[in-house]
Amino acid sequence: MIDVVHNRWQGDRGRIAALSRSVAEAAGLGDEAASAILAEAGRELALLAEVARERLEFGPDETVPVSYSGGTFGADAVLEAFATGLKSRFTHYELRPPLYEPVVGAALYAAKISGTPLDQPALDALRMAPGTSAPGGEDR
Repeated sequence: MIDVVHNRWQGDRGRIAALSRSVAEAAGLGDEAASAILAEAGRELALLAEVARERLEFGPDETVPVSYSGGTFGADAVLEAFATGLKSRFTHYELRPPLYEPVVGAALYAAKISGTPLDQPALDALRMAPGTSAPGGEDR
């Protein structure tokens, strides 16, 4: 598998994402190996959060807000293992759902680095509760 992802696909994110969806589907159908892969992914992501906490020099008694985004977290097993991994640490984390869709985060970052960050009313307008109707009538 490593040969396929690294050498043949050369890290193509689209192909890797499609593969992760297939693993999640297999796990949903009861495949134990696929379930184990997803659980390991969640645990590894929790370890990355721990490294980020250390690098950002949060104090041992500080609660660190953590959120998640992206297709990987669409698999319940990944999110559950991530949450469990955070809870098993000796430090405090507050797992929060994302405030914005990933594409909005990218736009916010682009606005910030261009020197024109959005003000609070604009941010509030972009934030929509899950399940509300998005422009164009699509549900989020």
